[in-house]
Amino acid sequence: GNGACTSSKPFLCVCHQTTVQGFWLGGREEGEGCWDCQAFYYGADCRQICPGGRCSPCSQNGVCYDGIAGNGTCACFRNVTLGFWDGARCDVCAAGYYGPNCTKTCGCENGGTCFDGREGNGTCKCPTGFAPPLCATCDAGRGGPACNTCPGYTTTNNGCTGNGICHPMYANCSCVSGWTGVACDTVCLGSSCGNPCKNGGYYNGYSCECVSRWIGATCEVACPIDNVGRVCGNHGYCNLNTPT
Repeated sequence: GNGACTSSKPFLCVCHQTTVQGFWLGGREEGEGCWDCQAFYYGADCRQICPGGRCSPCSQNGVCYDGIAGNGTCACFRNVTLGFWDGARCDVCAAGYYGPNCTKTCGCENGGTCFDGREGNGTCKCPTGFAPPLCATCDAGRGGPACNTCPGYTTTNNGCTGNGICHPMYANCSCVSGWTGVACDTVCLGSSCGNPCKNGGYYNGYSCECVSRWIGATCEVACPIDNVGRVCGNHGYCNLNTPT
C-alpha cells in the first residue's frame, strides 16, 4: 500500500513520505487511507515533485497541477497584480512584459522590439526609419506609413535638400520660399514659390496640410502633446475651439 497501519487504537494509516515509496496524504482519522499525494507532488506513485520544489512551487508565480491525476505542469499567473509569467517553472516574463515582477507592459509600435523580461527596461529597438522611444513616429527626414526616406535626404539634412519640410504622412516635400522641385533642389523666383503654411505644414496648392501637433488655416495653432509627442495623449482630438 501507500502507508502502514498503527498497531493499536485508533487504527490510523501512517502514509509513506519517501522518494522511493512516494509522498502520500491521508490517515488523519480512523479508516482513512493514504488516498492522494501530498501538496506539490504528483503522478500515480506520488514520487514526482512540481517544478521549483516544495519551497517554491512554480517559482511562486503560478499553480502546479499536482495530485494523483496531476502531471506537474504550472499554470503561470497572468494578471496585473501578480505579474505576467511564462516558462515551465513560471520564472520568466511572458513576451511583451518586463520588470522584476513582470508587471510592466511594453509599448513598442510598428514592429519595434521590446527589451522585455525580468532584466528588461521596456525600451524599444525600432525598425529602420522609426524613432524612439516607442517607434510611433518617423525619424527626421522620413515619412509615410513605412517611414521612407524623403526626397533630397542626406546625413547632413532632414530631407528636401535642406530647403523644405518633409511631410510625415506622405514623405514628400513642401519647399520654403525660393525653392521648388520634388526634392526642393531647384531655385525659383516669384510669388508662386512661396509656402503659406507654418510649422512644417505642407501646401498642396489649395490649402495647408498640417503636421504633428499643428492645426489652423496656416498651421499656426499648437495642440497639447504628452511626453512622447502624442497629441492629446492619443485619448482625444484637438480642434480650433480647444487647442489647449
